[in-house]
Amino acid sequence: MKKKRRACEFEKAMTNTPISAYVAVNKENGIVGFSCFDASFRNFFGPIGVSDEYRRSHIGKELLLYALYGMKEEGYGYAIIGWCEEKNKLFYEKNSDAIIIPNSFPGVYKDSILLSK
Repeated sequence: MKKKRRACEFEKAMTNTPISAYVAVNKENGIVGFSCFDASFRNFFGPIGVSDEYRRSHIGKELLLYALYGMKEEGYGYAIIGWCEEKNKLFYEKNSDAIIIPNSFPGVYKDSILLSK
């Protein structure tokens, strides 16, 4: 379900004007990662994904930073990372100075159809 949810959010970000999605490709032009913002809710970063074989190569960090800079260009003063698995919190804290807001999940996702499936 997580892949389907991320695919829906990526498609939404690709239809935004301006487009709010970034894609990383390898030398063969194969997609190895992506990041988005304004996909589910305005001012929200995500989702982000990197193929397993390309993890730990700084692609995720670059995709995160491109999206955050894109949000800054759109006039956002800060970004909300609305859905973060426990295992990924250190990534965001280290690469973006993110601050975890306790008890903030599910927040705006509470009534999400995709969350309940």
